[in-house]
Amino acid sequence: MSLLKNSREILSIWEYELVKYKTEFVYYVLSALLYPAFLLLAISIAIKGFAVGSVDYLSYLIPGVLGVQVMYGSLYGAGAPFVVSKLFTRVSESLLSTPITYSTLVVGKSLAGSTKGLIVTSIVMGFASSLGLRVGVSDVLLLYPLLFTGGIAFSGLGLVIAMMSNTIDRFNSVANILVAPMQYFSAVFFPISYLPASLQPLVYVMPLTYLNTGIRMLILGPFSLTTYFTSLAATLGIGIFLLYLNARLLARGKGMLP
Repeated sequence: MSLLKNSREILSIWEYELVKYKTEFVYYVLSALLYPAFLLLAISIAIKGFAVGSVDYLSYLIPGVLGVQVMYGSLYGAGAPFVVSKLFTRVSESLLSTPITYSTLVVGKSLAGSTKGLIVTSIVMGFASSLGLRVGVSDVLLLYPLLFTGGIAFSGLGLVIAMMSNTIDRFNSVANILVAPMQYFSAVFFPISYLPASLQPLVYVMPLTYLNTGIRMLILGPFSLTTYFTSLAATLGIGIFLLYLNARLLARGKGMLP
């Protein structure tokens, strides 16, 4: 109820973050687009005839790349501005000196981070369509709620890292440590079944695993209601937990400089 009551404040924080994003939009988009664009282009040129099951490798790879874009766009979109604010502008501290609650601030910043991830991912989807990606209207309507909940999960993770980081270098280092295993083991480049049996259970603690599973099912089929809602529930559940954790960290002063 308190979040509904504070919806205007949440939207104001969301708008403030996106106004800042707009001023550097071209640079954000270029930095986010170049890696997946070159990767997909290189794969389409260099790897022909290789397949994962009955699916050609490029078609298999595209859903995983979209999941990675949600991860990077949302994690850095929420976490990096928070670190900058903590170190230089102190905007978050100023907001917390007002009647705004910890949860209101966290939700507003997470929504902004998820929105940034969706924007970048949509642009990458547009590029991927030139390489053969085809997604039906009904699938798109199911895809974006999943991308959004994935964005909330990774925004929450980005904020947790930012709360615990008192320098930009530490934020980047910790983010890389957490992101790298997900990028390479969460069904981006190959199925989870290709991993050693001892490692397979570990990937199911990674939110990117659930996100990629849902995206790939929607794009490549066959459609499974169970898979869709499992992916949606897992990413949303992880996101809600991380939002709660961030609010608790703020309450203990972790989001401020000592």
